Amino acid sequence: MKKLAWLAAILALSSAAHAATIAQHTQELRVQGHLDPTTKNGSEVRMNLSYGYFFDDNIQSGIRADITDNKQVSSLGLGAYIEYNVDTGNEIMPFGEFFAGLANVDVEEAGGDDLAGVMELRAGAKFFLAERVAIAVAGVFAYATEKIYPDNAKIRDNDVFLELSLRCYF
Repeated sequence: MKKLAWLAAILALSSAAHAATIAQHTQELRVQGHLDPTTKNGSEVRMNLSYGYFFDDNIQSGIRADITDNKQVSSLGLGAYIEYNVDTGNEIMPFGEFFAGLANVDVEEAGGDDLAGVMELRAGAKFFLAERVAIAVAGVFAYATEKIYPDNAKIRDNDVFLELSLRCYF
């Protein structure tokens, strides 16, 4: 029943929200994370904080810091991204993103810290709850220069996951 009430509240708030071109000079603050249920330690949770600046209409670049911590993996990363948004004229705005950065990762089984280069490709959509607030979901493909992503049976140099984010524009 509570889930139905939350859904009704979100739909009511979003009925007046319309995505429009995200204008040049707009700034974005983003909190995002992912849940990956296929790690060796069960579910892994990762949190990211990003700041972006739209240097042209619908095109932004920015920086992101992320932290991952579970029984097997501890990680601290920093990098930069560029994102392109597609203006559809309604509440849903598709986007694509490229991220490149570095991650200092401590994998318990590897016996020490690894510094890895990380590249990520994202494709997803934003749903505007209000004029300056959106939630987004994206599919992510990640690749690292070292084996830093725990999976069911071993540590890999790539990962695929879904990511949910809250984005605020000012």
